[in-house]
Amino acid sequence: APLNGTAQCLGPEAVQYLTTLLPVGTPVRLEFDQKPGDDVGHNFAAMFTADGKMVNAEIARAGFAQVVTADGNVRFRPPIEQAAQEAADNKRGLHSADVPCTIPGQVGAVTNPTGSGLTLATQPVNADSHALYAAASAAYLAAGTARSLVYHLDNAGSDIAWTVLNAVEQSQLRSQAQTAVDSGNIAQAELRTAADAAKTKEDLAAQQAAKAEADRVAREQAAAQAAEQQRV
Repeated sequence: APLNGTAQCLGPEAVQYLTTLLPVGTPVRLEFDQKPGDDVGHNFAAMFTADGKMVNAEIARAGFAQVVTADGNVRFRPPIEQAAQEAADNKRGLHSADVPCTIPGQVGAVTNPTGSGLTLATQPVNADSHALYAAASAAYLAAGTARSLVYHLDNAGSDIAWTVLNAVEQSQLRSQAQTAVDSGNIAQAELRTAADAAKTKEDLAAQQAAKAEADRVAREQAAAQAAEQQRV
């Protein structure tokens, strides 16, 4: 459902899934628990298709729903919980790391770059200071992105992309995001140290080259002067 006018993660996909599952005109059967609704017009019911499928469970099985209990209505919760666990086990919907807007997808986006090139060990042996400084800056930015994600996770509140995950998933994903922060910080520090060392060597080499060139010019001038004196 839209949140503040913006579709939530996989909201459009969930609508399309439900539209496919229940085309207009599909007959359904509703079964109620202790309380059929609330004072603001929400209906609490289990919905079944003609072939006996529980629509509530199917949506959860696809990874598009969070399991909640309203006013003690727990009669149909077990099969929906089982379906939701199936979605978590099979990384479907909001549990998938292949979807950029999901929490697993966001965590994967901040961990993969740090682990696939933004470290000192992955730099070419002959990398110059410019390349090393650039890699250090990239590692710093990657750590900052991961840090922002950790902050978001710590303040996710009722965001369904977060609350749909079970406690184990939440703990693992937050730990991975924090590891990305720590790894990025370490990588950028190592890269910057290596860049400083490379810059010192490059400056020394430049000074030596400049001195060698000055000596060469001085020798040539001395030779030219000696030749001129000999000619005179």
